[in-house]
Amino acid sequence: MSAIFGLMRFDGATVADADVARMGRAMAGRTPDGRAVLAIDGVGLGHGLMRVVREDAFDQQPLYDRDSGLILVADLRLDNREELAAALDIHDEALVEMPDSALLLHAYRAWGEQCPERLIGDFAFAIWDARAQRLMLARDHMGQRQLYFHHGDGFFAFATEPRALWTLSEVPRALDPTWLAKLATKTVREAPSVTAFTGIRALLGGTIVSVERDGRTRERRYWEPRANPADLGQDLAYYQAAYRRVLQEAVECRLRRLDRAPGLLFSGGFDSAAVAGLAGAVLRGAGRKIVAAASVMPTERYGENGDARPAIEQCLRHMPHLEVHYVDGSGMGLLDGANQAFEESGILGLSLCSESALLDRLAARGVRQVLDGHGGDYTINPRVGGAIASAARAGRFRFVVRELRAHRRRTGLSWPSVLWNEVVKPLLPARWVALWDLARRGFMPVPGHVALTPMLRARFEREGDITRRHRSRLRRALPTARDYHLEVLRLMQNEPGQYLGSVAGARGMELTKPFHDKRVAELACAIPLHFQLEDGKLRKLARIALQDIYPPEFQHRGDRQDSHMPYVMAMAKLGRDELISATLRLKGRPVTDRIVLDHALEIFQSLPDLEEKLPARESLYRAIRQLIFAYHIDRFELKNRS
Repeated sequence: MSAIFGLMRFDGATVADADVARMGRAMAGRTPDGRAVLAIDGVGLGHGLMRVVREDAFDQQPLYDRDSGLILVADLRLDNREELAAALDIHDEALVEMPDSALLLHAYRAWGEQCPERLIGDFAFAIWDARAQRLMLARDHMGQRQLYFHHGDGFFAFATEPRALWTLSEVPRALDPTWLAKLATKTVREAPSVTAFTGIRALLGGTIVSVERDGRTRERRYWEPRANPADLGQDLAYYQAAYRRVLQEAVECRLRRLDRAPGLLFSGGFDSAAVAGLAGAVLRGAGRKIVAAASVMPTERYGENGDARPAIEQCLRHMPHLEVHYVDGSGMGLLDGANQAFEESGILGLSLCSESALLDRLAARGVRQVLDGHGGDYTINPRVGGAIASAARAGRFRFVVRELRAHRRRTGLSWPSVLWNEVVKPLLPARWVALWDLARRGFMPVPGHVALTPMLRARFEREGDITRRHRSRLRRALPTARDYHLEVLRLMQNEPGQYLGSVAGARGMELTKPFHDKRVAELACAIPLHFQLEDGKLRKLARIALQDIYPPEFQHRGDRQDSHMPYVMAMAKLGRDELISATLRLKGRPVTDRIVLDHALEIFQSLPDLEEKLPARESLYRAIRQLIFAYHIDRFELKNRS
């Protein structure tokens, strides 16, 4: 994962190498192998290198083709190199030492703005075309690499991280109120490219933005999640084979060209275990192991509260190429860890402090590329429900009866409850279901991450940042569970930045998600939901297609996800005084003009009496998010005033 950055002026001013170089220095953590810049005619582009694959040893960006007037900077890993080389008439001998950036430049010369559509891999790049007097930015299909930009008065700047843009005095360093509304509630109008910071936007996945010399911009979506027509209407045997083939290639293509052992964020769940298992063939051939880091409960609380250790031990017995390092929360502080993660990613999240600790372990082992199993739940292993209802619509009534019986047997629910939840509710219009859920809550809004003060909420409603209709961001008029599934895919594609990628990049590592591979997403859109369910258990295709990869115990385990931070209750109880003290300090500061912390304080004060049960954990999570949210805003604004 390299870094790219650049500045284009259309006010007649020149761009100095020093201005562009300063942007690169702000991202020193992700550029351990050097930085270079090139400024010509009011445009300056820069690149910072982190070598991950073998061909990176030959990379010397920015690339400048004088004959065509093209300058390229790219943060990328191309997974269809041979296919591209054949189409571009590049011989195998030349491809051996050709970095991905040079191959991309060939592709742009041949196909212009259409070249991203022909790429497979993770990428974000910028090309200055002197002949067309146009700057083009592009981001990969599912947005695995990130790219931010600021369109100011007389200039346009872009960078892999927002902090690089702040080296330019014209870019404001302030929190964006729309982002504040978006993170604080679940009833916000869509603003997918909005980031935490005023004036800084994210380039969305599958999107190109072009900037003309006079400052005019144009955005174009070149890819949307959709099924490959060849994968539609097939039988179970076809999808079983396709599942294995596509996911295996998505994992292996990320490993074949590495020059050191890869890392893995490992939860012991179906998805991260699939990545670990499918990595075996490539790693055994290279005589390497995959270095995994996992969040677990302390040894004395083995197996409690979603502890991943039992499942991980099953994988260790079945996967000799797996090396696991545990993080159990010892010595971690909720506030300090989350604040560090926010500084590195610009994203708030309770689990970030845990993930930062996991990435620290991998960095200490010399890992450069980290794989993550995130994404299976909304691609080829969907957990959205509706499989039985989908089968009912298709007339598969024998399947419906069998699975309803199995579901009732596994859950112990009454027949009316089973029929309502599994058949009737998924088939109703989503707006009706949202109204039903709203009525059950007494017509109270969906709880957000934090509680805004009434004055601030009223202002957001006046300005349109918060809608008055109380609904979650996924509750729209979606007629089927498949539409819901596609909507989840689109939402993940539209996430402004892969926040964990920033946290990894600050430690000199590249993050990649095989389940976010374009080919995996397209296959996921084609698989009928009823093929994912058997005997009341989801992940049927995964259990069949990966039977030789998973430990035998996975054939019978439930669908429950393991927690990212199983030890959060224990950490909160140990750090109760710190949480209460931090809340009281904030209550007298300007941030409390926007955020109400009374409920959070009540939860922290009652920590000794909270039990390790789901409702109590959810209340605690919400209270900690409120505190972290206010804490970050206060720290950010205090830093800007100093």
